[in-house]
Amino acid sequence: MEPKHSQQFELTEKAIQTHAFSRRALKDYPFFLEALLQVKAAAAKANQAAGHLSEIQREALVLACETLQMPEYCDLFQADVFQGGGGIAIHTNVNEALHVFTSEEGIVLDIKNQINKSQSTADVLSTASGISLYRLGIQALHVLQATEKMLLEKAQEFEGIQTMARTCLRDAMPAPLSKLFEGYAQVTARHAQSLSDAIQSLREVNLGGTVIGSGEGASSIYQEKVISFLNEVTGLSLNRKDNLYDAAQNIDRLGRVSSVLADLAASWIKISKDLRLMGSGPAAGFDEITLPEAIPGSSFFSGKVNPTLPETVLQACFLVLGNHRCVQAAEEHGELYLNVFETLAVIKTYESLEALSVALDKLNQHCLKNLKANSQSCQNWVRQWEEKQNG
Repeated sequence: MEPKHSQQFELTEKAIQTHAFSRRALKDYPFFLEALLQVKAAAAKANQAAGHLSEIQREALVLACETLQMPEYCDLFQADVFQGGGGIAIHTNVNEALHVFTSEEGIVLDIKNQINKSQSTADVLSTASGISLYRLGIQALHVLQATEKMLLEKAQEFEGIQTMARTCLRDAMPAPLSKLFEGYAQVTARHAQSLSDAIQSLREVNLGGTVIGSGEGASSIYQEKVISFLNEVTGLSLNRKDNLYDAAQNIDRLGRVSSVLADLAASWIKISKDLRLMGSGPAAGFDEITLPEAIPGSSFFSGKVNPTLPETVLQACFLVLGNHRCVQAAEEHGELYLNVFETLAVIKTYESLEALSVALDKLNQHCLKNLKANSQSCQNWVRQWEEKQNG
């Protein structure tokens, strides 16, 4: 944080000093930060419509929300994303940043009664969470669809190549290599559909419900108009949840998305291990496929090419499985009228979406695209099996 602003970020600095432990700051989650600022812009518009802000004050806040989304301002958002109090430090950081920006533009606003009018950390963060994860989910869907397409192209490319099917890592019978890749494509497509279904619930938001869903502290005009303003700002088609008390208490929508990602990770652990196994050798392994060299291999064993991209995907998948347990814990440990651990579940789901999207995209571009079948090796395995059967 820039020194000239440190006194104006007094509460954020205090939260960092007394609570920060993870070295994961709000600025490191740009989709979440963007959504938070868009929620604040929609709230400013609704507050002006309700008579709580003047037109000049609303314009100043909306300009601040738009400008602070630019990369050059990201260092203003240093709050640790894992803190007690239901994410108050995150919301405070955003409010103080808006206060600093509008003050420097000559519009002095009170944080509590103007910048944060009609809003609670609970409904602001929950709404921004849904928006950011929905957008990340759409990105992940594009990657999964591209991956499915690539796998189907490989299946078509490998038509006519017979290799040994193995069960329990023992010879079974000759089978088309293409059928393995068709299976990889199909399971990826199923997970994509599951993800598409799961993220739809993220479009139901609770902005206007304030802390526990009662709407206490937000005027009826604000509550009536804020979602339409939010759709205007985000370009999305969002709806208010039917029961705002339910929205404050339960975060099962995050659990569903995370569960889909954990299932996807489990499938891709299997696929990645298959790629490593089929590419093993070449002299003393399966050698059924050749994986492209993404980075230099071992400096000790000259010429050895390691399956680095499948192993990268494996590690991304391991992280997703760990993240899912965190999401489950956050879901389990909510109490009574408000789940104060929702932000942890959001960040872990965010990280899972990002990890799988980036890892699979890199696998697509730098491994699957140029992966080759070793038809001669495949034929040799089949020939050896046939000789043994006939011998």
